[in-house]
Amino acid sequence: MKKTSIIFSLSLALSLIFIALVGAAGCQKHGINGDLDGMWQIMEVEQLGPEGEVEGSFAPDQRYICFQLHVCQLRLQSGPIGHLGAGNLTYSGNTVSLSFPYAETQEQIDRLTQWGIYSTAPVFTVEVLDRSTLVMSSSASRLICRRF
Repeated sequence: MKKTSIIFSLSLALSLIFIALVGAAGCQKHGINGDLDGMWQIMEVEQLGPEGEVEGSFAPDQRYICFQLHVCQLRLQSGPIGHLGAGNLTYSGNTVSLSFPYAETQEQIDRLTQWGIYSTAPVFTVEVLDRSTLVMSSSASRLICRRF
């Protein structure tokens, strides 16, 4: 009788540990955007004309764009500002739709241009996306990024 009680208690304890481990693993958020999720350093911004031709370009200094789940974060790694802010992200097929609802003043909207973003709700088409490179373009710009 005592041996059966010990085996039952051991089985119950192992079952509870297994359930706790499965429950804890099931609560983690995993990336939903494939290779897009992560931190990307913007290496070059090409400014596009009305016909899609390159009218100019600039290489932003230490500007990053981060994608995770449904959030896009713009980061500046130098100076007193650690990040500009966050926006909403929708990624479907090869389309990245962003929305920056907190950019309310003209100054805030103008600051987005440092990242090659020229409106508060840009839509980008992904041209290249792999583990190390992201190239995406909107009607106003093409962002050339490397994974950071």
